[in-house]
Amino acid sequence: MSKENYLKSVEGMGQRLPNVLDNQINDVNLENYGGFIKPGVGIATANPISSLLSVYFCPDSKYYRNEILRERLLNASKFLVKIQHKDGTIDLCETNYYSPPDTAFAVWSYTPWLEFLRKIHLKGQEKEILENLEYFLKRASIALQSGGFHTANHRWVNASALAKLGNLFNNEKCKKAAEEYLEEGIDCNEDGLFSEKSIGVYNPICASAMLILAEELKKPELMNYVIKALEFALYFLEKDGTILNTFSLRQDRELRRPAFGYYHLFKRMSVLKNEGRYAQAADCIFENGSKKYKFSPLSLFLFYPELKEEKTKRQALPRIHSKYFKKSGILRINNVPSSLTFTQGSDEFLVIVLDDIDIRFRYLTSFFGKGAFVGKKMENNKDSYTLQQKIRWGYRELLPKEERNKNIPWFDTIPLRKWIKIEEIETLITLVPKNEFNGGKLHITTQGCKNVLTMLEIVLPKEGEFSFDGKVTRLKDEVYLLKEGKFRYAKESIFFKIGPGSAGHAMVNFRGDKTIKKDKILVVMTFCAPFEHILDFSYGDTAQILSKKYADNNQF
Repeated sequence: MSKENYLKSVEGMGQRLPNVLDNQINDVNLENYGGFIKPGVGIATANPISSLLSVYFCPDSKYYRNEILRERLLNASKFLVKIQHKDGTIDLCETNYYSPPDTAFAVWSYTPWLEFLRKIHLKGQEKEILENLEYFLKRASIALQSGGFHTANHRWVNASALAKLGNLFNNEKCKKAAEEYLEEGIDCNEDGLFSEKSIGVYNPICASAMLILAEELKKPELMNYVIKALEFALYFLEKDGTILNTFSLRQDRELRRPAFGYYHLFKRMSVLKNEGRYAQAADCIFENGSKKYKFSPLSLFLFYPELKEEKTKRQALPRIHSKYFKKSGILRINNVPSSLTFTQGSDEFLVIVLDDIDIRFRYLTSFFGKGAFVGKKMENNKDSYTLQQKIRWGYRELLPKEERNKNIPWFDTIPLRKWIKIEEIETLITLVPKNEFNGGKLHITTQGCKNVLTMLEIVLPKEGEFSFDGKVTRLKDEVYLLKEGKFRYAKESIFFKIGPGSAGHAMVNFRGDKTIKKDKILVVMTFCAPFEHILDFSYGDTAQILSKKYADNNQF
């Protein structure tokens, strides 16, 4: 399998190369000569250098040490040096300038190539390419020693880049600086989730940094964080090699993306720990990624040639399993090809994945324009899981007498005003899953302030068949109020059912809700607090269920 994936990566990168080169600026009279126009941004970047190097230095590539490609690489490496600021940093023009962490990400890309190129015989322009990379990285090491970051993951990217540079250039100052980052302590909980809770993007970045730090600083104890992150990810890897970022605190929140950031981690750790589930996860990511997105991690096989011959015995992923992550407040239920995620800290408190379909649940209230329900904590009581949220709000009174007649701007007066006439609502949403992992009951209760309007919103894709067994009203385009009875969705053999409905009112636009739904169907149920409502729901694959019943009926 690994040899096959390597050859597919060679082919895939070869197929991508013409498009990459088409974006390179080849007019020597232009300022950004040698750079590559970044699609969707329109500015020049040096990012494709690593991809070009992998094609050029791969013996099985048809572009192996190609003269034209070598010239292009040399120009690109000169551009890389040119765009580096005097302090050694680079820009991420979409957002960050003179940026140490973005410089550190570049260090991640080019330090493995420096190691690789130092081991092989180079000639002519190839030596110039190496010299340009070394020049860039030495200046980057100076920039990173002075620090600077925005986010939690940036610390570990900076630290790991420093550790790598420290060993490459025998620079003890870099390694000492990396050690100082570690003195802050690692922000990873017992479940394996780092602070930003970004399982699809920043969790694998942090795990990658821990792997580098463990190896470069000879701190094997940091491998434990890599393993924790991978164990967590195993439960959230969908059948198609994607991960849904339901509970992320970053820009990837609520997005479903390919799990490419985990591939090298699963692949390498499958060998280091002889772990068959990791090897199986890597296969899942590669097989789906290469088909749909032309995923071609060729450089990984060049840096670690032993991966081409990897023969770790594959073991099954946790595809039929229920796991409660107590520290993170997340319940995950897998039953291939479906999954269910019930989570605190997200306005999409419940998400059901059915193959390539996502069904997302939100709950909104009209209480002082506070928007969607976000469970603050999850409690587990035997077979049930409850999310809870309390909101208190009210009114302000006049300024104290001593603050009047001062013409204070309104917004500056707010901290000076006392709260009066405080109201409160408490919402509890309890999930009771079925033992068969294909449905359950959803209890929704809102108590406290009377006459608060609320709504359960279920968001589905337009593709598929919809049917209602009961009373339903179409309130507006693609928004259906299920008043009574049940709703059913089906696409090919997969299905989803829920009911009974409720119609306490007809309002669907709630103040404080900034979410915009495009190309979706919304099925809603409305309520007026205080109330309690219990829903039954089921989902799954009809073909799978029939197959299981047949097998059960034919057992001796």
